[in-house]
Amino acid sequence: MEPVPEQDRRQSLRMQYERIAEDMRNIDRISWELPSVAVAIMTGLVAVSYYYLTGLIRFSVLFLGGCFLLTLTIANAKHRFMMDVKTRFLQQIERELQIQVFPTTTKESIIYLEEQKREGSEEREIWLINLFKNQPAGIWLLQMLFVVSIFVFLLAGFELGAILRIA
Repeated sequence: MEPVPEQDRRQSLRMQYERIAEDMRNIDRISWELPSVAVAIMTGLVAVSYYYLTGLIRFSVLFLGGCFLLTLTIANAKHRFMMDVKTRFLQQIERELQIQVFPTTTKESIIYLEEQKREGSEEREIWLINLFKNQPAGIWLLQMLFVVSIFVFLLAGFELGAILRIA
């Protein structure tokens, strides 16, 4: 097999970079929209369950809602994992193209901003941003989604306990 000319290789890398970057935008959008939709659906299910339903039907709706939410949590975790893989791949392409590697994690971003500050760039001093800038928002979102799914399962468990006490 003949070696690929350098110009063609660089063009292929650029095309691959653009495709993966587009995938990343879609995954990032889904990773933030999915929990919002899940919380909205679960809020509706819990409200309807406690306002209109009783007994086994309430338990069933809450249990299925918990399963739905847990499934979305797993899907979100998988999307975040794939986003991390694609991020590292993009950074590898950036190094091959000998362009500046874009910071993609909280830690990398803080280091980048500290370097920029040392070079004279101004950093906004907003206390709320400084309070939370070390926290990975995506991980917090994923963990809260998991906690809410556990909470819904607990509600379903209480309902089942109430049904079994009555029977």
